[in-house]
Amino acid sequence: MFKKILLSLLCFCALGCSILIDRADKLYEHEAYEEAAELYEQVLKASPQNDDARISLNRTHLKIIDRSLIQIRKYRLAGDQWESVNQMLRLLDSETKWQHFPKGPVAFTQGEEVQFTSHFLMGQIGLAIDQELPLKALSILRNHAAILATIKGGELVKLEERINLSGAKQCLKLGENLKTENFFFQEFARKLCHFWAVSLPTKKLGQAQLPKYLLKTIEIDFVMPGISVDQSLYLKDEITQLFKVSPWYSGDSLQTLRMKITGDFKHEEKKEQIAKSHYYAVNVPYTETFTRKKYKPGNDVLSHTIQILGVLSALGGEYETTSDNGDGTETVTAHKSRKESRVFDYVATQFMQNLYISLNAVASINNQNFVFDFHDELKNLSIEHHNNLPDIGLMPEAAKLLSEREFISQKLEKLKPKMLAKLRDQWREQFCRVSSDSKNPLDFAEVVLRCVNAELVPSPEFVEDWFLKNLGLKTTDARKQMQIGFIK
Repeated sequence: MFKKILLSLLCFCALGCSILIDRADKLYEHEAYEEAAELYEQVLKASPQNDDARISLNRTHLKIIDRSLIQIRKYRLAGDQWESVNQMLRLLDSETKWQHFPKGPVAFTQGEEVQFTSHFLMGQIGLAIDQELPLKALSILRNHAAILATIKGGELVKLEERINLSGAKQCLKLGENLKTENFFFQEFARKLCHFWAVSLPTKKLGQAQLPKYLLKTIEIDFVMPGISVDQSLYLKDEITQLFKVSPWYSGDSLQTLRMKITGDFKHEEKKEQIAKSHYYAVNVPYTETFTRKKYKPGNDVLSHTIQILGVLSALGGEYETTSDNGDGTETVTAHKSRKESRVFDYVATQFMQNLYISLNAVASINNQNFVFDFHDELKNLSIEHHNNLPDIGLMPEAAKLLSEREFISQKLEKLKPKMLAKLRDQWREQFCRVSSDSKNPLDFAEVVLRCVNAELVPSPEFVEDWFLKNLGLKTTDARKQMQIGFIK
C-alpha cells in the first residue's frame, strides 16, 4: 500500500515538473529567455536531479549571454559607452551567480567586449586623474573591478599609485589656504587627507574654535504626569541618544542644550466577560449503494489510472465494498463522508487597554526656538480563555497585553525619525543658504560642508554642484567611497 501511495505522489510531482518544463520550452521558443530560465529554476528547486531542466537552463543562460553581448556591442558602436559598461557589469554578475561561463565563439566575443569596456574605463580613470579628481578615479576603479580584473596586475598597480599620488596632491592643495574659522571645511579636509593616508599640514583645531552652536550634552527637564520614573528615564535616554545623531552634536564641544519636555501619559485597562462562539467542521459518514458493470483490471493506462485514483480516494477516507450479482454486474456500497458545521459556545475574558502619550519639547538652539509636538494612542483588545479542546481546534488563549515599556518603544519608532527630521530642518533653515558673503571659494566650501552635516536627502542643488565640481561625485557617492561621515 505504501509503495502504491509513494508511486502515486511521484507521478503527480513528475506531471507538475513536466508541465513547467513544457511552459518553459515554449517561452524559450518565443525567445523569452529570462522567463523560461525562471521556470527551469523552479523545476530544479522542486527536483534538483532533473537533468532535462538543468540542461535546458544552461542552454537558456547561454542564449541570455549571447543576446546581452549583442546589446553591449550595439551600445558601444552607438557611442553610449557607459551603458555598454553597465550592461557588461550586469552580465558578469549574472554569470557569477549562475556559475555558467561562455565557451567557444561566445567566450571570444565576450572577451572582445570586456577588452573594449576595460580600455574605456582606464581612459576615464586617467581623465579623472588629469582633472585632479582622484576620488572619482577611485570610484570608477572600485565599482568596475569585475571588468578591470582582466587588466594585467602591473598596470592596475601603477594606476592605483597614480590615484593615490593625485589624492595626496589634492590634500596638500586643500591645506594651503585653510582658515581657522572654516571649521567644517577643515574637518572635511582632515578626513579626506586621512583617507589618502596623508596628514593635513595644519595644526589641530582647539576646543575654542568649535562653533558655539555645536553641543555635546543635553539636559532635559521632564514633566509628564502619569508616567513612571523608569519609563521617564527611558524616554529621556532615548531622546539623548537621538540628539547625538543630529547635526547639532559634537563630541568635542563643551556646550549643553537645555530642553524642556512636558506632556501626559495615560494607561487605562479594564476587563469583562463576553460570549464567544467557535465554529468547526466534522466529518459525517454516510453510504451510497448502486449497481454497475463489473470491472476487470488490466495492464493498460486506464487500468493503472483507475487504481491510482482508488488509492487517493482511500487516503481521503472514502472506499467501496462490492458484491458480485452473478450476472456481470456488481452491487457497490460507497462509504463516504461529508463536512458539517458545528458551533461551541463558551465564555471568555476580554481585556481592553487604552494607552496615550503626548509630548511637547521646547529648546533654544543657536538663539532659535525649537518646538516639537508628538501625540499618539493605542487601543488594544485581547481575549483570554482556558478551553483546551484540540479535537475541534479550540486551544487556550492568553491575553496579549502591552506593557508601558512596549507601548513607549513602539511610539519611539515613530517619534525619533520625526524629531530628528525637525532638528535637521532647523539646521537647514539656518545653515543651508547661500549668501552674498560666500563668494570666496573657501567660505563657499564652508557653507557647503556645514550644510552637508545635516545629511539632508536629497542634498540641496548647490551642495551637489560643489561635490561634482571638486570631487567628481555626488554627495552620497563620495560618502560611500570614503566610508565615513564628512564631519562626525
